Amino acid sequence: MKDDSLKEKTLLVVDDEADLREIISMELEYFGATVYQAESVSKALEVLNNHSIDLIISDIRMPGSTGVDLLKTVREQNVSLPAIILITGFADLDISEAFALGAEALVHKPFNIDELLDLVSGFLLDFPDRYKSSPQSQATLPFYFDRNFDDESVSDLEFGRGGVKVFHKDRPIPLGQARLIEFHFKDKTLSFEGVVRWKKVTESGVTIGIEYTNLDDEMIDVARKFQTNVSYIPS
Repeated sequence: MKDDSLKEKTLLVVDDEADLREIISMELEYFGATVYQAESVSKALEVLNNHSIDLIISDIRMPGSTGVDLLKTVREQNVSLPAIILITGFADLDISEAFALGAEALVHKPFNIDELLDLVSGFLLDFPDRYKSSPQSQATLPFYFDRNFDDESVSDLEFGRGGVKVFHKDRPIPLGQARLIEFHFKDKTLSFEGVVRWKKVTESGVTIGIEYTNLDDEMIDVARKFQTNVSYIPS
């Protein structure tokens, strides 16, 4: 990133850990951003009521309200803005809600600050430019559905704002790696670049959450409606 790449951007960092909050803020300010800090969701909402914020970086687990609560409140007020990146040190159910509720990305602690800065830079781009980066996939991860794409009578696949939630039979799927994701239906095939961010195992099978990283024109059309109409996907 260039030293002034975040110039004229206003960001909000929300975390009850003062040291981490300060480190993230200092890095963002180095690249030109104006940064506000908040140690809680209530303080974050005060900032949002008084300032125009382009992007929020928020921890999930904080005393009182969570980062997911902040996400819900912000999206109720404005579906499109600001972009929101959530940070977590836990692989819990909050994560499975985040894409549908309107998060752009999920970052797990400990994280690489340079990777976080790259996410920030990308999500400050307008949709769909943010998903037009160079392909990064390491391997293809295919899913096969014995139905047509528009069949709404099943719930094995649900799209959210920042990614997709898919139910499948258990098989080894490494987390955190960029993949070329393929959804094969009877009537069409959809493909996109994505990162498997979380995995939830139950008696009936496995549900995984895949974050979008690169979308072609067809997948942009699929994802676009979630930029203006965020639907809640229960965990």
